[in-house]
Amino acid sequence: MLLSVSAQLSRALRPFAANSRILTQALGSARCPSPPTQSTCCPTRLAEVGCDSPRSMGNDFQRKPGTRINFLEPSLRLPFPDRSFDSACASQTIEDLSDPEPLLRELRRVSRAGAIECPSRLAEQTVGVRDRVVGEQGHPHHHWIVDSGDCRLELASKHESLVGPRQAHAVPLAFYERLVAANPEIASATLLWTGDFDWRILSSREARVYAQDFVTRLSIPPGARLRDAVVRRLRGWKRIFRAPHSRPPEVWWHEMLVLSRPYSTIPL
Repeated sequence: MLLSVSAQLSRALRPFAANSRILTQALGSARCPSPPTQSTCCPTRLAEVGCDSPRSMGNDFQRKPGTRINFLEPSLRLPFPDRSFDSACASQTIEDLSDPEPLLRELRRVSRAGAIECPSRLAEQTVGVRDRVVGEQGHPHHHWIVDSGDCRLELASKHESLVGPRQAHAVPLAFYERLVAANPEIASATLLWTGDFDWRILSSREARVYAQDFVTRLSIPPGARLRDAVVRRLRGWKRIFRAPHSRPPEVWWHEMLVLSRPYSTIPL
């Protein structure tokens, strides 16, 4: 099972004893036999859940296979009794699901505490954050912009948030990178909860207003968006000229699958 845990999330899990039961998850797809491209991506439907201890949370792969679960099943029920885990860790998952509520309900049911980590609103509203070149905001396959508060998540549809004039809701990449360099933790929204947590899905109007108010509060300097667009365009041209020297996608994709054995079930 592939597991990505930030330094902030790792610190949050340290207080648990070495023999604690921690529920971890990793998203995947049913089948993705060829390298993903910018225009196509694998469907985010299946995932693996399993048990970890705090000592193994930093590993890239879990050696014991987990249980494959469809997180989009409306009647989702994880194969664990109520409150059977000391903690549940959901990292970079909620924003990927078209309907995250079944998973959120189950995380709350099976665990006594936990941590949920998603890209921050700042990251999802930033232009070019995915590869420092593209003109899309945030990560194009994400469905939600997630804000975390006191034992509560607020989920805004990304599609409904980023509407209207782009300058009203877009953050320039260079501006974002300066903020993150000063405080890396603002790139993520993290909810740490004990006992219980709640969530709310914003209406279309709320999602749009939240996105615009957020950019207004940032006080982005005049001309920053234009300068950023020029720099990203130049960076893209440089990438094009260097492309003939890059390895074909099918080469690095096959190498990645080989490295994931025996933990990945994607066919070679």
